[in-house]
Amino acid sequence: MADCVAEKFRVMGLHGDVQLRNTTCLMDYLNLHHQEIELLIYVDKRRDEEIEERSRMDYLQLLWTITAKHAVPLMLLFFKYNSNYMIDTQLDDFVKWSGKQYRHPPLFYLFKLTELYGTEDKTSALDVFYRRIVQEGEASILRRSDGHGDLVERQLDYVYVKDVMRVLYWFATHHPKNGVYELGSGFPRTDMAVANAIYRVLKLKQRPQYIDDSSVRGCPNWSILGADLTHLRRVGYKKPFYSLEKGVKSHIQRSFSSDS
Repeated sequence: MADCVAEKFRVMGLHGDVQLRNTTCLMDYLNLHHQEIELLIYVDKRRDEEIEERSRMDYLQLLWTITAKHAVPLMLLFFKYNSNYMIDTQLDDFVKWSGKQYRHPPLFYLFKLTELYGTEDKTSALDVFYRRIVQEGEASILRRSDGHGDLVERQLDYVYVKDVMRVLYWFATHHPKNGVYELGSGFPRTDMAVANAIYRVLKLKQRPQYIDDSSVRGCPNWSILGADLTHLRRVGYKKPFYSLEKGVKSHIQRSFSSDS
């Protein structure tokens, strides 16, 4: 993700690129070179567990405090949902904490990402479907009970990394109102839609199969997981986002063409 941000800003003529993946080094760099920093973009890792990571909260609070002290504009990117597709409550705790602080960076934007795809690590749910289709020739779509007698699919809001880069660049150059912004396509899609989009790009016969699990009822993370773009649109960002079908085609051709 950091590589994508750096490349986008270089292409668009915003100079400077210092990538420090070691958190201690980042804090030291901030204290020593804060006068040289025009904008700090920090991408938080997706949480793998539903546990409270106190060290993570401490680090985010320290990052906020240092950028506020040295008046360094700050962009923070988080994942709205953890790896189990539950709301990241610790993120909400940090948002509440930052809102109570007397000092804050001159510009600060906290972005809540939905299901990001198109990055080099290829770990999104979309990439999982792609590998399964290529290796096994078919995709299994899980459905669960909604608690009312109907079987439903998961729906995720897939956001292409190119759209995320455009949003970050727009914020960096337009300086809209500080605050928290959800960032997704705004259109959650079913697993079946994802699988079919991949089949079409690969020019394979569509062979997704449903697996029904009626034993799990009212599962809290088995619902429509999307982003509310109201705040983003209200501050003036009007560009359309990639549709799932267009984004899948671009991602596969760009990232997996050497696999074929």
